Amino acid sequence: MKRTHGPRPAAAVALLFGIAPGVVYYAQWVLSEPLFLACTFAALWLLTPKPGSEGPLAARDLAPGLALVAAAYFSRSAGLPLVVAAAVWLALGRRWKHLGAFAAAFAALALPWHRRSGGEYVSEFWLINPYAPDLGTAGPADMVRRVGGNLSEYVLEHVPAGLTGMSGIPAAVFGVVLAAAVLAAGFGGCARVRASPKSSSRSTRV
Repeated sequence: MKRTHGPRPAAAVALLFGIAPGVVYYAQWVLSEPLFLACTFAALWLLTPKPGSEGPLAARDLAPGLALVAAAYFSRSAGLPLVVAAAVWLALGRRWKHLGAFAAAFAALALPWHRRSGGEYVSEFWLINPYAPDLGTAGPADMVRRVGGNLSEYVLEHVPAGLTGMSGIPAAVFGVVLAAAVLAAGFGGCARVRASPKSSSRSTRV
């Protein structure tokens, strides 16, 4: 945040996140949460281009950043979207060698990890209600409803409540504004990544 918007917005975001009720709560009750957050933010820090830099990141920044992406996943399965985002980011930047190496290294660790767990987490994902296995597995229509319900709950309730402690209409308004900002940032980031190979032709490729 400091690299892209300066120190004051960065300090405000850091303060908001540091005192967020959800962060404070889960850091006490879910022991893997602090490690997961540390790996996630360290990965984002390493993989964010430096101000004024042109072309793709150097391998010395890319390799540890991707290693921390994998570490975030192995500390909490909630890190899987970060793994997917890193792979898409490499693909958009046309860094096929790095994408292949990342995919191979991640698969070499993730497949044994998955087998060791017996696939319990994945099997629970397909249940209509993990806390009531007797209800059976979810079909395509159930999954669509689940995605829609989760998206609504997280945007309107869980995320704004976790960040600010608000509830009701103020939380819903804050969640919608935040979701819109995230979408705008995502589209802008994709545009920058897609343009980076063109600018890298003027600089030394890694």
